[in-house]
Amino acid sequence: MRPQLLTKKNRENTSPSWSPDGKMIAFSAKIDGVRQIWIYNFDTEEETPLTTGPQNKENPAWAPDSLHLVYNTDNEENGELFLINLNQKTPTQISRGPGQNGLHRGSRNEYRQEIANPLHLNYKFYEVL
Repeated sequence: MRPQLLTKKNRENTSPSWSPDGKMIAFSAKIDGVRQIWIYNFDTEEETPLTTGPQNKENPAWAPDSLHLVYNTDNEENGELFLINLNQKTPTQISRGPGQNGLHRGSRNEYRQEIANPLHLNYKFYEVL
């Protein structure tokens, strides 16, 4: 067995998340200074961007159907949660601003980031053959 590099387009990849069906990995990649959600598909051996836009998108988490992802945005004041369907690629915001559902910078969001990636490491994803 030897490792094989999977993510070749981007090098600042974090927050890997395997799809429940084992066919894809969602991850956050830094593109032009902004984090976006990308998908690596094991069947096609392709990595493709799922999100665009000015806010950082991080911490993808799969729904049990392997078709939907939840991720959070992050900016200076707060972050929000979004749900996206891999076939439609139009995100739906599922939290709203300050309050119980919002992810406030310096509180729950920062704490979640520390737990998820305490050393803020960048990963290159490999498959062992």
